[in-house]
Amino acid sequence: MPDQEPGPLAGLRVLDLADETGAHAGRVLAELGADVVKVEPPGGEPARLRPPWYTGTDGVRRSIAWAAQNIGKRSICLPLDRPDGRERLLALVAEADILVETDGLGRMAARGLGHDVLRAANPRLVHTSITPYGSDGPYCDYTAADITLQAMGAHAYVTGDPDRPPLSIAAQVAYAHGGAEGAAASLVAHYESLASGSGQHVDVSIEQCVVWTLLNSTMTWQLAGRDDQRGGAYRKERGLDLVTRFVWECADGYVHFVPVGGGGGHARARSYDAMVRWMVESHFDDPILTRYDWNGEDANRLRQEDYDVLAAHIDEFLRSKTILELYDFAVRNRVLLAPAMSVQEILIDEHLRVRDVWRELRLPGVADPVRHPAPFARFTVTPLAPAGWVAEPGEHDGAVWERSSP
Repeated sequence: MPDQEPGPLAGLRVLDLADETGAHAGRVLAELGADVVKVEPPGGEPARLRPPWYTGTDGVRRSIAWAAQNIGKRSICLPLDRPDGRERLLALVAEADILVETDGLGRMAARGLGHDVLRAANPRLVHTSITPYGSDGPYCDYTAADITLQAMGAHAYVTGDPDRPPLSIAAQVAYAHGGAEGAAASLVAHYESLASGSGQHVDVSIEQCVVWTLLNSTMTWQLAGRDDQRGGAYRKERGLDLVTRFVWECADGYVHFVPVGGGGGHARARSYDAMVRWMVESHFDDPILTRYDWNGEDANRLRQEDYDVLAAHIDEFLRSKTILELYDFAVRNRVLLAPAMSVQEILIDEHLRVRDVWRELRLPGVADPVRHPAPFARFTVTPLAPAGWVAEPGEHDGAVWERSSP
């Protein structure tokens, strides 16, 4: 385990008993400098076997998904189904600040590790449960996959094309939100414990975290009587019987561009005018481009058939240009356009390079480091120096027990 500079949470001790549904909480805390100890069953937790995988030079197949969520955590193995394993865990609890788990209060109690037991071992402990539906209510004992939680939290309903069924977002955003919000809630509770000397239980419902991200959609239904619906590459303009487009194909990919509608005021108008000038200079002129004051006085009385003619002409022009051509023009002329970047493209993006976004990560069984994103924030006084390693099962058994010994 390489040495690293202390982060803003240096000295904070975290026990991570979470499975993949809440593993992101520990990763966030580790990136902020906390000493996060991953507690696994002997041989490692089952999530280490989840795809996608990579096969190392040692011939061992390892989970990429597990590695991504457990960067910077130390690993110990404990048989928590046995009394001696639980006893050893409670010895660590006595010295910990935060414990994160995804079993929930009922299952933890059934294992002999209920909140009262943990609190008896350490009255100032912050005990955080991250579960699909929280610790009470009719669904509290249900399990759920990320796609289930996106659906139950209405994320899926507002995602996808309007004429097709709801879609989940490809990334595990429900688990990510539950973990991130779980980390934040744990730190708030820890801050309070520093003043009061008393810990508490923090109950995080992943479904509730997903619902929280809907922001104005829940109010829109109550105040305007309108149910926000998915639009795919299009959007229904509010207050108008007009559907506009914002994802366009170009010569080598896709760009996000809203020439008409979507708010934006003068910035939208200037953006459209600049694009029209370029189209005219490129011999893509057409009367439809200036038939209306598209982003001005005529904006509230546009007809769908006129917009469709405009969109078809813009579509033809954008398809003749590459992403780089469009993006370069947009930056120089303040056009509200951006490329729909692929993962391969963000790895070589100049802005991200200048921002020093990528860090080297050493993976077991891989000779050369791979790049992974730097932490989400910069600190001027306590800069973040994320760990560049992923632990093997039980790799830190000796070091952890040596530190905890009296």
